Amino acid sequence: MRAVQSVSGKAVARFMAAVVAVVGTAVLAGCGSDTQPQTQSVLQVHVGLVQAVKVLTGESLDPAVGAQTIKNTVSGPGMEDVSTSYNYKDGPGGSGELPVFPEGYERQVTVEICRGICEPAAIDDIISRGRSVPIRLQWGDTKSQTVFVAPRNSFVLPARLGDNGAVVKSNASFKERVGATVTRLDDGTMLIIGGATIKGGAASWYRPEDISSVTANAEIYDPRTGVFSATAGPLKRGRAYHAAVLLGGPNKADGRVVVMGGYESKGGGFVPTASVEIFDPDTGKFVEEPVDRWLSGAGRALLTAGLAYPDEDVIFLAGGISDPSDRGAWLLYKAGTGTVGAGGLAPAEVGPENGRGKPRWNHTMTFLPNYGKSAGGTPIPAFVLMGGENDSEVLSEVEAYQLDPWNGGSSSVRRDVEAVTTALPVTARTLHAAVYVPGQDIVWVIGGFEDRQLSRPINRVEVFRAGSLSFTAGEYLEMAEGRGGMSATLSETLNNSILIAGGRGTGGPLVRTEMILEKKVCSGADVCIRQPFLASDRTPEMESPRVGHTASLDPTGRLLILGGVSDFNTIPAPIFYNPD
Repeated sequence: MRAVQSVSGKAVARFMAAVVAVVGTAVLAGCGSDTQPQTQSVLQVHVGLVQAVKVLTGESLDPAVGAQTIKNTVSGPGMEDVSTSYNYKDGPGGSGELPVFPEGYERQVTVEICRGICEPAAIDDIISRGRSVPIRLQWGDTKSQTVFVAPRNSFVLPARLGDNGAVVKSNASFKERVGATVTRLDDGTMLIIGGATIKGGAASWYRPEDISSVTANAEIYDPRTGVFSATAGPLKRGRAYHAAVLLGGPNKADGRVVVMGGYESKGGGFVPTASVEIFDPDTGKFVEEPVDRWLSGAGRALLTAGLAYPDEDVIFLAGGISDPSDRGAWLLYKAGTGTVGAGGLAPAEVGPENGRGKPRWNHTMTFLPNYGKSAGGTPIPAFVLMGGENDSEVLSEVEAYQLDPWNGGSSSVRRDVEAVTTALPVTARTLHAAVYVPGQDIVWVIGGFEDRQLSRPINRVEVFRAGSLSFTAGEYLEMAEGRGGMSATLSETLNNSILIAGGRGTGGPLVRTEMILEKKVCSGADVCIRQPFLASDRTPEMESPRVGHTASLDPTGRLLILGGVSDFNTIPAPIFYNPD
């Protein structure tokens, strides 16, 4: 292999009176295999520097303050990480090159800007960081990729490259998106669907009487370019507080997104809809399913949904506000067919045989692939429901729905009676968050409210163990203050860390962020454990208070925070968290 280098000029631009961009290029060369003729492959990487809008106190918003070195690292399956480093002035201001590496799938470029030699163990050496999306590079390919580099552990506005090669602000076409969904598609782009605007002075952000409008707008964010663009067609019906599930399994590629329920505008108000639409990424359009395929035609909003049988296109749905009332049901919905199974939520008020139980919404639903691993017997995948509320109470019940091998009917799902007897520790809760950590088979249950109407926010973070199907007394963390309606997201770049952002406390929407981290604790030379702790001073505040927002990881490892309501019920613009 031989490396090929190119040189580009420096372009500087400003937007929002604060963001500076410098664009540089680097080029890679690859080669063929023993059976393929040697053919040069070229990857050109444009480095766009983006100034932060929020950092920790004392840190700089500038991604290149004091910069001495740029380090480019390429990683991917089946290869060792390879890096090149060069003087910063010879990078964005002059020339630079990527290391030579083997072609293949999911090649990812990480760009770091450092005060010294980019030594990870050196405190504060690495100033800024950015990653590309995973790239497929094969013999003879020539591809171009942009890497947006921002200060570590910062919040930044969306950015893209302008026509002159400078970084400019990237605007979403529609920001009023409380109750929207964000779904990462198979190609790494992010599909943003629907959402609502909220009345000024509304008591909450999710009840139908608080909504002023819903939108049929849908758009796609592309992390490769930083661009938001409208889909080829809008939703057939405007909706908010719906569910969206990506189809596709290990033995059946798909890529479509099923959009179910939510509030729609009707009769001068907003009611749960029974409408189901399917988004096709090949056409960029939505196609509505016949309404009678939904069980009893009952609309449903504030529901939870997840892919239960991926190769069969079967989705498990649970709870939600329904119209007409189905008194608390779960469903199995098969895309293109309709409802293929149903039962009642627990504890049953009428009985699971006719699909009726205790209603709940604002609950959490978490998929656990190793449910019951250490409780005896073979672990069975399950969806676990926790907490929530209905018109009369806040719930403490923990329900598990185990997934037997698919046989085409409702008997493929069975309720775990033991799990129903498990309750959330200390208190019931609603509008909380639940985050599954795969490597540890635990679920962090975070915050929420003890009472209806956003009353008595909770500061406790509990641990549910998927193997033993239980909470352990005394095993909890405490946040700096109680909050509900926040986001909580597991990072792909920091081991088992969870960013908790925003929410509502006793005084209203919050700008505060906190993070669940792990530290290594050793009691002897060879006995060490990873101990979790909650840090309230390790991450910056957001640029605006938010509650009821969404937070979704893009393929570069950044966190897209979208929508929610802020002070005076305004909806802030999208923002990214760039991890440490």
